[in-house]
Amino acid sequence: MHGSFFSSVLSEKNHLTEDQMYDLIHLLEIKNPEAEYLNISLSYFRSGSSNRRKELKEQLAKIRKEVLKTENHLKVHVPDQAEDYFMEYYSDPYFKIIHVLLQIKEYRKKPVLMAAKLFLEKEKLEFYVKKLQDFGFIIHKTDGIEVLKQNYHLPKESPICLPHQVTLKNLSQSKLMTLSSDKHKSICVTFSGNKSTYSLIQSQFLKFLKDAEKEVIEAEEHNEVFQLNFDLFYWT
Repeated sequence: MHGSFFSSVLSEKNHLTEDQMYDLIHLLEIKNPEAEYLNISLSYFRSGSSNRRKELKEQLAKIRKEVLKTENHLKVHVPDQAEDYFMEYYSDPYFKIIHVLLQIKEYRKKPVLMAAKLFLEKEKLEFYVKKLQDFGFIIHKTDGIEVLKQNYHLPKESPICLPHQVTLKNLSQSKLMTLSSDKHKSICVTFSGNKSTYSLIQSQFLKFLKDAEKEVIEAEEHNEVFQLNFDLFYWT
């Protein structure tokens, strides 16, 4: 490809041919869904049919939506909504919190220690732990508890996703009120922008999540449990 032609492509004065796009994708070793997105984009810009351009635009939006799903950026398991435990586990945020707390050796050895941390009566804590075993997430052994399943992520398409997030955030706010300033970092920002601003911040946060996941996985020792909430939404 001649340099002057490539410059005109970058300045949107010309478009690549399908063969040139094919060669470029293979040269740069671009994989799906990015490769698919580039091919559809080329068809969109070269098409003279308004109806076809509308369909191609919808396909591009569908790919962008799929790429921005959290579960596509993290090493998580998506739960089967047909499982018996599904509704009960996600309707009460304590199940999730206790499930994660049990990934710490101290609490696996002596679960009762979680009661004071969560301001729960001993009997109530025992209820949650027994339920987690009934769900198949943990098992009791002679030397403590073993966690069988972890890293579950509820997809936003699930009808229970938003209620689960709201109840977990409400419980998080209650916990925040009990913490000293050196044990939490809270930021609340209201700002103006446009749809591109929204998409850019969302993609940057997903990159942050992926980087943070790496730090969590590579941590030499897990002896604390933290909460991270992120909200990005339209006021208008």
